[in-house]
Amino acid sequence: MALTVFLVMLISLSAIIGLNNSSRSLSELREGSLSQMLSSMTLGVKTSQISTYSLRLSQTIRALEYKEASEQLEQHIDQLHQQLSYLEHRQSEDNDQFEQIVQSIRTLEQGVKELLHQAYQRHILHTNMISQLNQSMVYLRNIKRVAQHTALWDVNFSQLTQLEHIIEKSTTSNYNPSTFLTIQALFGTIDKTSHPPILNEWRNVKRQFQQIIEQSYQLEQINLRILFLTNQIETLVKQIDLNYSPFALQKSQQAQHISALIQQDISQYRYATFLLSLFVILLMIILGKYIRNLIGVRLSSITQALIHLSQGDKEATVPQQHRQDEIGDLARVFDIFHQNVMKLDQTDALLRQTFLAMRDGLAVFDHKKKLISYNLQFANLLNLAIEQPLTSLSDLVQYFQQYNAIIYGTTRRIDTRLLQEMRNPQEPLEIQFNSLIFEWRMSALQSGGLVAVLIDRTQRRKLENDLAHSQKMRTIGHLTGGIAHDFNNLLAVIIGNLDLINTENLSEKQIKRLQNAIKAAENSATLTQRLLAYARKQPLHPSILEINPLLKDLADLVEHSLPPTIKVQLNLSENLPPVYIDKNQLETALVNLVVNAKDALDGSGDITIHSTQLLVQRTERQEQMVQISVIDNGKGMDNSTQQQIFEPFFTTKKNGKGSGLGLSMVYGFIRQSKGRVLVESALNKGTTMILQIPLAKSQQKIPASSENIAVQTKMQKSLLLVEDQQILRETLAEQLVQLDYQVVCFETAEQAIDYLQQNSVDYLLSDIVLSGKMNGIELAKRVEKQYPTIKILLMTGNHTMNIEKSLHIPIINKPFKLNALQTILTKL
Repeated sequence: MALTVFLVMLISLSAIIGLNNSSRSLSELREGSLSQMLSSMTLGVKTSQISTYSLRLSQTIRALEYKEASEQLEQHIDQLHQQLSYLEHRQSEDNDQFEQIVQSIRTLEQGVKELLHQAYQRHILHTNMISQLNQSMVYLRNIKRVAQHTALWDVNFSQLTQLEHIIEKSTTSNYNPSTFLTIQALFGTIDKTSHPPILNEWRNVKRQFQQIIEQSYQLEQINLRILFLTNQIETLVKQIDLNYSPFALQKSQQAQHISALIQQDISQYRYATFLLSLFVILLMIILGKYIRNLIGVRLSSITQALIHLSQGDKEATVPQQHRQDEIGDLARVFDIFHQNVMKLDQTDALLRQTFLAMRDGLAVFDHKKKLISYNLQFANLLNLAIEQPLTSLSDLVQYFQQYNAIIYGTTRRIDTRLLQEMRNPQEPLEIQFNSLIFEWRMSALQSGGLVAVLIDRTQRRKLENDLAHSQKMRTIGHLTGGIAHDFNNLLAVIIGNLDLINTENLSEKQIKRLQNAIKAAENSATLTQRLLAYARKQPLHPSILEINPLLKDLADLVEHSLPPTIKVQLNLSENLPPVYIDKNQLETALVNLVVNAKDALDGSGDITIHSTQLLVQRTERQEQMVQISVIDNGKGMDNSTQQQIFEPFFTTKKNGKGSGLGLSMVYGFIRQSKGRVLVESALNKGTTMILQIPLAKSQQKIPASSENIAVQTKMQKSLLLVEDQQILRETLAEQLVQLDYQVVCFETAEQAIDYLQQNSVDYLLSDIVLSGKMNGIELAKRVEKQYPTIKILLMTGNHTMNIEKSLHIPIINKPFKLNALQTILTKL
C-alpha cells in the first residue's frame, strides 16, 4: 500500500512539475497571443468605428443625432487612447514599424478632437440660424397682423406671404449664403408703408438677415474644414490598418516558434509519465480486488438508499452516516444533497402559489407557441370556461376573434402577429374585450418561449377619458367666453340705437317692429349671459344659503307647472350645513334640471330631489360638500350623449324645443362656484343629475342689503367717455347727450389722462378692454387716486378675473338699456 502511494505520488509530482512548466509556458504564449489578437481586433474595430462616426458626425445636422454621434466618437477615441497606452506598455523592444503606428494613432486623435470642435461650432451656428429664421417669420407675421389691424391696405399681403414661405423653406435647405442673399434681395421688391410699427419690424427683419448671411459664410468655412478632417481621418485609418498587419504577422510567427518548443517538452514528459503510469496500473489492479471486498458492501447500502430517493421516496434515509471514515463522509454529503432537494421542492411549491395568486394575468408559451400554463387571474380576466381550454397562441387568437376583440381605439381585430409583437413599455398593446380594456405585454424567454402579462386597464382608461373630456370642456368655455364678449359689444350698439329712436313720430306698425327688435336684442343678450355662465365668467353674488328650505320652495314652485301625471318627491337629509353660492343662479340651475327631467319622462313618471352631505375626493384633497341630486325614471342617455350634454348648443330635443344652453349654463355656474357637476344615466334606466356645492366658511358673512339711494336732481354734468370701438362710442355719446350730459369721447386711456390734466369732469365712463397700453381698470385706479372727486363707472362685455380684483368700482355689463345706464349713473 505504501509502495502504491509512493508511486502515485511520484507520478503526480512528475505530472505536476511537467504540467506546471507547460501550463506556465502555454499561459505566457496564450496571454501574448490572445493579447496580440485582441489588440489587433480592438485596434481595427476602434479605427473603423472612429472613421464611421467621423463620417456620420460630418453629415449630422439635427441636435439629437449630433449629440449621439459626438458622444460615440469621444468614447471611441478615449478607448483607442487606452489601447495605445496598453500597446506601448506591452512593447518592450524598439520597433520602427510600431513607432509609425503610434505616431499615426496620435495624429488620428488630434484630427478627431478638432473634428469634434468644428462639429460643435457648426451645431451652434445651425441652431442660431434656425432661431433667427423663425424670428424673421415672426416679424413678417407681425407686419401682416399690424397691417390688418390698422387697415393699411397698401401693404402687399401676397408678397409678404410668399416671402414667409421662402424663408420657411430655407430652414430645411443647406444654408448656402447664396440662398439668403437671394432672400435679402427680395426685400427691395416688396411694397412698404410709412406706418412706424411696420417700418420697425422691417428693420428687424433686415438686421436679422444680415446676421444670418454672416453666419452662413462661417458655416461654409466650417463645413469645408470638417470635410478636410473627415478625409484625413479616413486616410489615417487606412494607414494604421496597413501598418499594423505586418506587425501582427511578426508577433504571430514568434508565438508559433515558442509553441513548437513547448510541444517538444510536453512530449518528453508524456513518455516518462506513461511508463510510470503503466506500472502503477498493474499494482492498482491487484489492490482493487482487496479494496472492493473491504468497502463494496458499505457503498452498496448507500447506493440503494439513493435509488429510493431518485424514485421519489422522500422518507428514505442514507445509511453509514455514523462512520468516521471516507464512506461516512460520502454518506453525510449525500444526506445534505437530499435536504437540498427537499428545499427546492418547497421553493417550487411556493413559486407555484405565487403564480396562481398574482393580480395580473400571466401565461407562458414554449418556443412552438404552445400554451404551457396560465394563472387563475388570466382565466378570470378572459372569462375562460373550463370546457373551453386553450392549448396554443393561435387558440387564444381565435378566442379573441370569437368575441370580436379589437385594438382599443381602432376597429382592427386581434391576430397572431399582434400578440407576439415585442412592444415598447411606453406603447403597449391595448385590447378591447367584452367592455373591458386590457394591456397585453409580451416578453421573450432564453429558451425561445414567450411570457404574456394581461393587465386590466379599464379603470385607468376611464380616468384618462374623464380628464380629456374636462380639458375639452375648459377649452370650449374659453371659446364661448370670447364669443360672448364680442357679441355683447355688438348688442350694446344695437340696443343703444334702438333706445335712441323717438316713438312719437312712428306709426303703430313701426312701434310694433321696434318693440320686436328690442325684444330680439334682449333675448340675444340673455343668450350671451348663458354662454358666459358656461364659460364661468358671469358676475355672481354668492351668499350663505340653507339648501333644504330652498328645495322645498322650489318643489312648490315647479309642482304647479308640471302635469299631474308627474310627481315631484323630496328626500332631504336633516341638519345640512349652509353653503356659499348665488341663490338666484342656483334656483335657475335647479329649474333647468327639473325641466330636463320632465322632458325625459314623456308625460308621466317621478322626479326625486335628494340632498345630503358627503366627503368628496377633489384633485389634490378631500372636501365636505352638500350634494343635490335630481333623479328621474325616464328614458336615460347612452355614453356618447353623456359626453356632450354640457357642450353649448348640444340638445336631444326637437328643433325649436330647446337652445342647448340649459345644461351648459348649469355646468359653468357650478364650476365657477367651485363645485362639481356629475351625471349618471343609462338607456331606459333613468338619469341622475348631481350638483356638489362647497360649504360656507365661518368667516363668510351674509352681505347687508343695499339701501335705496335717492335720485339726484337732474342737472347737466360733464362726462368723459373712453371706448375703443368707434360705432359703440358714437352710440353711447348720443345716449348720454340725450340724458343731458356733456360728453367728451376718447379712444384710449392715454388720451383721457392727457385731457384730465387740463380739464375737469364729473363722471368717467370707460370700457375695461381698451386698445392702448392701459386698460380700463388701470385708468379707473389712476383717476381714482389723482382725481378723487370724479365718479367712475366701468363697462364690460365679459366678466373676467381682472374685474373681480376691482369690485369696489361699479360695473355695468354690456349690453344695457338707456334707463339702466341712467339709474347707475344717478346712484354714483
